[in-house]
Amino acid sequence: MTAPLKGIRILDLTTFLAAPQCCRALAAMGADVVKVEAPNKDFFRIESPLFEVGIPCTDDENPIFLNTNAGKRFITLNLTQPEARDVFKKLVARSDALVSNMRLSALKKLGIDYDSLKDEFPHLVYAHLDGYGLQGEESPKPGFDSQAYLARGGYLLDLNEPGSWPNDQVLGIGDSATGTALYVAVMSALIAAKKTGKGSYVDVALQHASNWGAAFNLLLSQFGMDPECSRKEPQTYALEAVYECGDGRWISLSCGGDLLSEWAELCKVLGRKDLISDPRFQTRESHYKNRAAAVAILDEIFKTKTYAEWDEILWNTGVIYDKVAEHLLEVLEDEQCIANELFGKREYLSGKTVYFATPPFKVQGVKPEDLAKPVHFGGCTDEILTELGYGAEDITRMHETGIVI
Repeated sequence: MTAPLKGIRILDLTTFLAAPQCCRALAAMGADVVKVEAPNKDFFRIESPLFEVGIPCTDDENPIFLNTNAGKRFITLNLTQPEARDVFKKLVARSDALVSNMRLSALKKLGIDYDSLKDEFPHLVYAHLDGYGLQGEESPKPGFDSQAYLARGGYLLDLNEPGSWPNDQVLGIGDSATGTALYVAVMSALIAAKKTGKGSYVDVALQHASNWGAAFNLLLSQFGMDPECSRKEPQTYALEAVYECGDGRWISLSCGGDLLSEWAELCKVLGRKDLISDPRFQTRESHYKNRAAAVAILDEIFKTKTYAEWDEILWNTGVIYDKVAEHLLEVLEDEQCIANELFGKREYLSGKTVYFATPPFKVQGVKPEDLAKPVHFGGCTDEILTELGYGAEDITRMHETGIVI
């Protein structure tokens, strides 16, 4: 099968994580994504050392930048210069969609915001990602996932043990979710544009995506459920909790529907049929009322065996369970991830092999991303200028005058 987005052209005016990940996913599906960078470079081209763990930060080896920019072509334009904006508009003319997360004020100043382009390029899908949406006093406020998604969305305290401090932030988790939402929005708008010949404006905000991610908990909270709960007294039932095994590993349980039948199945498997007839656990209501007692019982049972032993016992039963990964690095060795090829890898000349999570969908017949493709700063500038019809003399002059790099 031909890649579904082959022939689609995307103009990428993005930085950091969320919006670039959207464009990476578009490239993975076959789109020709041209990323426009400023002369001072994308943040993650130069700030990988910020994390102080020895991550390389060169043109040839920059895993953090590749993580959000694989599969793209790169042109460097100094958009503060009028001729560079002329080049930019030529890129817009041949693009199906433009994706940006620049501040709206900066886009307007450069004359490349949606209102400045829509009449000249009515076919264009213009997609913008921001922190807090287009309306309200805080709309101009800069937003990162740590604040607009996790902190403002209630993830750091509500989904935590009562009385504890806010969770440490999982870097980029809100960015990835919001970038995926932006991908869906761009794809939907592209389909409409192909049908009607008319483009549209798409806006995705980190705060909006955060609310969507917490939609189930937001709904339940309105009916009295407190998402802040102790492990020893979970929100619902003892079948919706985690338990420590004898080797220190944790097991996560869940209830798939019929609480009483699933409780009975678990009790049989655990060798505690007596708990099935225990008056404390005869109805859904009594299960809820006595959930702390049920957790205490299961705590003692699960501590009697290792996770591997429980895995063997629970396998092919009706019990819904899984292990809790002890560290993110364990995910890279997860046999199920390997079997389904959920990671791509790049082997660098330094000898380091780095694994990358791939966009969270597969299309039959589409080849995996080429993670070995260069992502050099301005690496395709001359190639792209030639495609736009510029000759060698013009390109040389643009380099000499700093219009391009």
